Amino acid sequence: MKTTCVKLLLLAILLAPTAHTLCQEAPNQPSDTSYYKSYTNLITARYFFSQKYTSITVQGKTTGDRLQYRPNTNLNMGVGFTYGWFTLNLAFTFPLLNSGDEEKPETKYLDLQSHIYTSKFIVDVVANRYRGYYLAPKGTASPEGSDYYQRPDMKVWHIGVSGYKVLNWKKYSFRAAMQQNEWQQKSAGSILVGAEIYYGRLRTDSSIIPKTFQENFDQNDITSVRAIDIGPGAGYAYTLVLSKSFYLMGSATCTLPLDWITEYRSKGSESNVSVGPNLSYRASAGYNTPRWGVSALWVNNRIKSRGASGPYQVQTGNVRLNLIYRFEPGPRLKRKIRIFSFD
Repeated sequence: MKTTCVKLLLLAILLAPTAHTLCQEAPNQPSDTSYYKSYTNLITARYFFSQKYTSITVQGKTTGDRLQYRPNTNLNMGVGFTYGWFTLNLAFTFPLLNSGDEEKPETKYLDLQSHIYTSKFIVDVVANRYRGYYLAPKGTASPEGSDYYQRPDMKVWHIGVSGYKVLNWKKYSFRAAMQQNEWQQKSAGSILVGAEIYYGRLRTDSSIIPKTFQENFDQNDITSVRAIDIGPGAGYAYTLVLSKSFYLMGSATCTLPLDWITEYRSKGSESNVSVGPNLSYRASAGYNTPRWGVSALWVNNRIKSRGASGPYQVQTGNVRLNLIYRFEPGPRLKRKIRIFSFD
């Protein structure tokens, strides 16, 4: 994974000057409508199902020693809309969609994820708080061997922001795949350049390592971890279009941030500074027409921090299925929401 991340950064560094020059040839020229059409003057309404998550992985002394803590999050159903650069989604939990998880602990969480897509930039903002985790797969560290090992005392805070510029924005649209208020009609791709900054905190009432695994982990007496990372990144995105309406999209960005991490024990704390790759990726598949569309998408951000006792990994993400319909707002509504049409 580290080698792939470094190759991705080197490719972006080598090609970025050429791509930037091409983008500067006609700075006032609009996007190439032969590649994608924009419907940002219309309201893109959506009906969707989604599930968010923030998981924690603790790495032991060897590659095979790994503990994966996951939250018991809900599958939500919701509605929303996009107009211009502004998107608002409201999702709700329904018991019928979330039956069959009685074996897992209850997770209380507030998960705010905002993914902003303009023609030239993508910005991700994350702010969440989770309490209540379990170990996967089932039976890990469980005395019975058939139950989930539960940590109702485990709390996780995670906040941050990342921003990337889309260099080939005249021919490539992120919004076509992720928001569907545009329609990519020809295959195209773009180099992405940007940066990120994140803060995370994990806290438990006792050791984060179960007693049955403490010999395999140097983190066996740690009860809290705090980390900050900040650094530049680059990546690439590509959308394959089939018969104008069907599409497959994938993107990956890699950062090499400077990471500060502090581990807390009952007898004190220890800090460590390191540089290591973080990886974010998005994938989407769907069908687009001038009026309606359907899409399935996945956004995932992986942040890895290396403490004095070993590495920790946080993954945040969202999986969503959308059904969208576009329509033109009336004159009165258009006047009220015209502030959102700026791009």
